Amino acid sequence: MALMDDISKVAKQVAKEAEHVVGKAVKQAGELTDANRHKIEDALDKAGKFVDSKTDGKFSKQIEHAKDAADKGVAFVAKQKSAHVPPRPGQSRDDDDATGPAASWDDTSVQDSVAHLDGTAPPVGESPYPNPIPPYSPPQS
Repeated sequence: MALMDDISKVAKQVAKEAEHVVGKAVKQAGELTDANRHKIEDALDKAGKFVDSKTDGKFSKQIEHAKDAADKGVAFVAKQKSAHVPPRPGQSRDDDDATGPAASWDDTSVQDSVAHLDGTAPPVGESPYPNPIPPYSPPQS
């Protein structure tokens, strides 16, 4: 039961770290999109005009709808610049984030090596699993 508790604890830490990293990425994407919004809109305009010219205006309405949808998507991503970034596990909201993604990771409860089911460590070079997965060999044609 202690192993399951350890696994559960580590899984929760990983989930919290992932939530922090994803929140940070979303916020950064919003900041970059907002800072480069005019470039993105110019590129969408150019692409729309190019496609419209190649289709002789047959799909102008659909192209305009697609451009409007893309503009809404750009606006949505740009709004994420003010998204909430959850703190890292073990950090308060006010802590500086300059120490790297694994700075607060507590791995004292995680074993350095995998153990056999009976709790003994496998000898060096031996797999702890009875039937390890063989390496992938692509089929020969």
